[in-house]
Amino acid sequence: MTTSVWETEDYRLNRPAIPPQVAQIAVGMVAKRRLAVDVGCGTGQMALAIAPYFAQVIGVDADPHMIAEADR
Repeated sequence: MTTSVWETEDYRLNRPAIPPQVAQIAVGMVAKRRLAVDVGCGTGQMALAIAPYFAQVIGVDADPHMIAEADR
């Protein structure tokens, strides 16, 4: 059984939200908006914030518990 370094639900509930301005800055740095990869996505907050601007967003994290929480 894999253990998580983070308490994933607590992380998701207590991590500050991504301000829309931060997401827009990130999106503004990219000319082509077909695919975005969020490396170290945690619970997926940034991936969700930028998703409306890309055809596809993939979140990747080393902690499978974080990915499971992001999928919720």
